[in-house]
Amino acid sequence: MNRKTQAGILMILIVAAVATLFLVILPTTAQQFPDQVVQDFYAWYIGYAETANPLVDKAYRSSEALSQDFIARMDEFTSRPMMFDPILCAQDVPASISTAKPAVARSTATVHVETSFAGHAFDVELAKDGDTWKITDVVCSAP
Repeated sequence: MNRKTQAGILMILIVAAVATLFLVILPTTAQQFPDQVVQDFYAWYIGYAETANPLVDKAYRSSEALSQDFIARMDEFTSRPMMFDPILCAQDVPASISTAKPAVARSTATVHVETSFAGHAFDVELAKDGDTWKITDVVCSAP
């Protein structure tokens, strides 16, 4: 092989390595913002609630968005008769939610959530867990 061919092959290998870095490795380590974590979790939760009860099924336990402490509190809550859903702060399931810009203070964040119900809102609190944000609480008494 001559030098031009070797240089061409080397260049192709470098381009392939860089493309792999940007397309495979970096997106998996990309950090989500707190409001995106909340939006993604509630999209899943509301979708699940359209056909089954995620509290009764304990489906929330499989969510990567929830802290272990929050899951433990939900397990305790679901061990008793339930009059409302503490994740939705409601008895019924809203059609959708929207989030405000998160209030971030170092390793904690609060995301204000409004639902499709008129005048219905609550706050979702999150904490950093390594490089990811985890939901640690839902505060139903938000103004």
